[in-house]
Amino acid sequence: MRSSLAAFGALLLSTLATAAPSGVYGPHIDKRFHLTVEEKNLAPDGYTRPVFTFNGKFQGEPLILDEDDVVSITVQNKASVPFTEHWHGFLQEDTPEMDGAMGVNQWGIYPGESYTYVFQVKGQYGAYWHHSHQRQYSGDGLRGAIYIRPKKTRSKPWSLISTDPKEIAMLEQAEQNPEILMLTDHYHQTTTELLITLKTTGLPPGCMDSLLINGQGRQYCVPQDTWPSYASFAQQMLAQRYNFTTYTTKGCIALTTPNPGYDSHQILDKVPCQNTTTPLHVVNVAHQVAKGQSWLNVQGIISGTGWWYGLSIDSHPFYIVAVDGDYVIPQQVDFAQLSLGSRVSIMIKLNPAFKGRRFPFRLTGTAPLQVLEGYGFLSYAAADGQLLNLTQDEGFAYLTTKRADTGPMVKWNGDLLDTKVALNESNTTPFQVRWPIPQHSDQTLDIFAHEPGENTWSVDRQPLNTEELSDGEPIIFHPYNISATMPYEVIKNGTIVDVIIQSSLHSRDGGLNPHHPMHLHGHKFFVIGSGDGVFPYRTVREAQAGGMHFNLDSAPLRDVTDVPGGGWVILRYQVTHAGLNLLHCHTDDHTVEGMQTLLVEAPELLPAFKPSVSRRPAGYYPVGTDPLGKLLNMAFENERKENNYTLPANSTSLHPSRK
Repeated sequence: MRSSLAAFGALLLSTLATAAPSGVYGPHIDKRFHLTVEEKNLAPDGYTRPVFTFNGKFQGEPLILDEDDVVSITVQNKASVPFTEHWHGFLQEDTPEMDGAMGVNQWGIYPGESYTYVFQVKGQYGAYWHHSHQRQYSGDGLRGAIYIRPKKTRSKPWSLISTDPKEIAMLEQAEQNPEILMLTDHYHQTTTELLITLKTTGLPPGCMDSLLINGQGRQYCVPQDTWPSYASFAQQMLAQRYNFTTYTTKGCIALTTPNPGYDSHQILDKVPCQNTTTPLHVVNVAHQVAKGQSWLNVQGIISGTGWWYGLSIDSHPFYIVAVDGDYVIPQQVDFAQLSLGSRVSIMIKLNPAFKGRRFPFRLTGTAPLQVLEGYGFLSYAAADGQLLNLTQDEGFAYLTTKRADTGPMVKWNGDLLDTKVALNESNTTPFQVRWPIPQHSDQTLDIFAHEPGENTWSVDRQPLNTEELSDGEPIIFHPYNISATMPYEVIKNGTIVDVIIQSSLHSRDGGLNPHHPMHLHGHKFFVIGSGDGVFPYRTVREAQAGGMHFNLDSAPLRDVTDVPGGGWVILRYQVTHAGLNLLHCHTDDHTVEGMQTLLVEAPELLPAFKPSVSRRPAGYYPVGTDPLGKLLNMAFENERKENNYTLPANSTSLHPSRK
């Protein structure tokens, strides 16, 4: 991001004096960072609420690395709660204790304490991110962008966009100096408040206040009785089906009935909609265009907490050139919707004829539960700065009356306009295969994504109690002595694993099961197949014998993928290093409510850990004893009793593939 590279340099220089931590890389550190976490009252979208900050800034500055760097990142906790930072998408091949899952790979970072992460980004490039792996604190600001500049010697797909050497050079230049966009949803309640509301009323969070681009956005409200006129056909049909006759002040409907004594509208409108006029983020390309630069690279990071939204730029189709940090065969699209947690690199052709004009960068909600959009600007106006102030009427015009003037790709309600093309994630074919796709598997892991109890989610024999996990000694320090209530699987080194993820069609109360963005720590995986309905076989081998085809030639390489409600997805990967890696849904409240399982991989190769890593921190205290912790623990205990789970919980769904 051009506007942040100078700030990045200052951040880097300010931390060069930090003592080099000892570890597998010894004193060899290529880049050091120091991130101080504090709590502040800020207004990202114009409504002031408590948030977490990195070095005083909501979501912090991007961390800029180079491929193969060894990086040291010290996280200092000056906040009031413990947490950890997960380094999303990083393989952690030699550093399983640095993955950042509290209770799995490390102790929490308790108030007043620090933890230094040291790891190598070996062979990795592109957009990644870091976020808290404790409760839903990432939704309060504990998340930040990471960009890894690829080696100049790495093969790139530019010649598939243009064969003109000058254009190829400009594509390369654009990638070396990208615009990094954190694309997030935002609530006016803290995530702790949202979870307490969920556990007391039974109604999940799903009525957002705004969508933010690089931490900037606005809340847009219309007269409550006019929301149906803006709603998509799908939302209108769902409202009729679930008898939700009056939309909330934020344009929301609910598919779940709350517990007796509670009203959906009062819950979803606890903080009613209120128009705001916050400055909006601007990507200014006027000077680049004047110098003859014809391409802009955007690294988009889908870093929200729930539901679906996609990116478009009015009057500017773009090329998808990388997904989840790996180059793909470029495809030109008008709109890109990706899984929560995913990243996308896009190349935008700039047009000198647009001199002096502005075009919205739109982040548009596509879930049929709410009409929601946030935007910033792609500006060809030299006088524009990094932020743009608009009046309330001017801001609304880009959503409604002035929308057609700038050439939009989607409607405010998320419907794609006629003739416009959306990204097909199943066609994100790797440009060059990082690893050959294994043609067979050794073991199969059967995963069932479902809601066994009220607002308790699971992908294994039973939900994972996140509070119990956070308060215990990290499992990496005792991988052969795991609690009987912990859902986990043990997989030997070298094993080629198929993960068959089947999602139920309906949630517990009979509503439609949402899609689930499934993320696997410590790996990239091939998405070799997906479909609707029930996968009718026990293994891929059986399915092949039955005539089913799988993509074993050009399967997408990902670290997050969506599992549709009532459908299935099959992932294939190989265990090549030791690690304790979570497989979980990236919808934040689902993660907190148990929708994860632990893969104990190659435990025989785990190193001995230094006491400075394995020792319980002096500031330790159990988090499960606070009001939210008590509610979560009670829900998990009630769930165990209701479903009469048989212990132990481990290895219930792992079986060898048939020969």
